[in-house]
Amino acid sequence: MGGSPNGKNIIQRGINMNNTKQRLSVSVDEETVEIIEKSVRDGLFRNKSHAVEFSVNKILKNEKEEIKK
Repeated sequence: MGGSPNGKNIIQRGINMNNTKQRLSVSVDEETVEIIEKSVRDGLFRNKSHAVEFSVNKILKNEKEEIKK
């Protein structure tokens, strides 16, 4: 975790070392958008892309660990 200028912790993960990103378009329901936007407003994530990327990576990591069991 790292700090942010507003004093809140921002979730960070060193996933992409060279920081190249590809644009991805997704559709999600309104409630999910509200949850993502609140997480950004609360300072948990830098932006909506960060929230989605972190969440997807966390789910995929958990799935991978479950398969290993």
